[in-house]
Amino acid sequence: MYRAFYGLHRKPFQLTADPDFLYLSATHKKALSYLRYGVADAGNLVLLTGEVGSGKTTLLKALLGELEEQVVVAKVMNTRVSGEQLLELICLDFGLDPIGKERTALLHDLNTFLIEQYAQGNKCVVVVDEAQNLEIPMLEELRLLSNLESGADKLLQIILCGQPELKQTLGQPALRQFKQRINVSYHLERLAEEESAAYLAHRLEVAGGASDLFQADAVGPIHAYAHGIPRLINKVADRALLYGFVEERNTIDGALVEAVLNDIRKEEGSATAADGEEEEIARRLSEGARPGSSMDTRTATLLWNRLQQIEERIEEVAGSQQQIRRDVEGLPFRLEEVVRKATQGTAKTVSSIWDKSDAMERRLVALEERLLGMAEALEATGTQWSRTNDKLVPLLEQIHQVLDRHGAMLRRLSSLDLKEDQMLVRLEAVARCLDRLGEDEAAAERPAAASPKEGQPSALQEEDPLAPLVSAPPKRRGGFFRRR
Repeated sequence: MYRAFYGLHRKPFQLTADPDFLYLSATHKKALSYLRYGVADAGNLVLLTGEVGSGKTTLLKALLGELEEQVVVAKVMNTRVSGEQLLELICLDFGLDPIGKERTALLHDLNTFLIEQYAQGNKCVVVVDEAQNLEIPMLEELRLLSNLESGADKLLQIILCGQPELKQTLGQPALRQFKQRINVSYHLERLAEEESAAYLAHRLEVAGGASDLFQADAVGPIHAYAHGIPRLINKVADRALLYGFVEERNTIDGALVEAVLNDIRKEEGSATAADGEEEEIARRLSEGARPGSSMDTRTATLLWNRLQQIEERIEEVAGSQQQIRRDVEGLPFRLEEVVRKATQGTAKTVSSIWDKSDAMERRLVALEERLLGMAEALEATGTQWSRTNDKLVPLLEQIHQVLDRHGAMLRRLSSLDLKEDQMLVRLEAVARCLDRLGEDEAAAERPAAASPKEGQPSALQEEDPLAPLVSAPPKRRGGFFRRR
């Protein structure tokens, strides 16, 4: 509403924790340094405490915004849980699935995850806000988680952030082991009046406005009401800007802030119809404090009545706080019961689906193994075929050589058959010649005819058929005369 009037592009005094508006006072700067040290030095357990609205959550968000990718963070913002539920929240924020698992399985999964992150060079940090609500069993659970380590290095770093009651809880004898493990502890102090002025100017500048929008006389009342708590400063400053916009004031002075504070006190119940009586009591007490004066009956009666009203109001507030505390403490358990009943059937369905998926995965693994075995068998068969082929090639070459030799032998046998036929023809000629010789010898035994003239061949010589055979020498084959 007032942003355009004061030239602001965003609300400078919103009550939510926004790290963009972080003002690093001396105490906040030191606290941020401790948090950075707790993340950088593995194994540290860091404790940060401060009053309600002192800026603890804003510091945590600023720290988480500047962390490197090698830092894996699990944030726990709801601490109204049991020890087992706290472990489930940590696993969920780390990306693990804790549904339906026992504590032992959760610890095993978390330890495996931390070891994997450590092997990859990452750091794992658990940030617990509103840690003052943690009971002893939950703190003991965190202590056991801090024992997870790999060699000389811790696998998990824990940062606890809470109100001053957290220190009182850690001071109990049952938590002395946990307290001994805290390496760094720091308490956020309240802002001084000068820091409150710088705080107002810083947030105005971040929002795009003028840093001197609040006059000097307006800072004192704001700081006195807020006691240096940034959230209360935001509450008063935001209301003052609204009043200034309504009254069209370019700056916020002390009178406007006093008007705002009066309205706030009325809303909070501190300014009642008895404020006039309180002023009268204060005046009379101041007069009674002078030397020689005494408290009259009227003053004592007023004082007694006011004390009675204060006691009744305190009892009402205490009763309301107890009822609110009981309601708030029981709310997570009621919600948990509702969610458990609503998700019971879903959990069974999811469990059945997981079981079926596990069975299917096992079948797929078995099928894959069979396929791998078949592939190996095929590969071995291919190798054997290759080896057999390598052996068959020279064998086929030898067969071809044998066939070539067999063909040559057949050709030689054909040649021999031809020669045999020629020999038979010659032998038949020899047989005819022998027959003629027999006839000639028989004729010679007869009376010889007239002797032939000298120099002329006889008829026998002229017709002798063995002459070519006798004149031609026999052929030799293989060192022997071949005869049939």
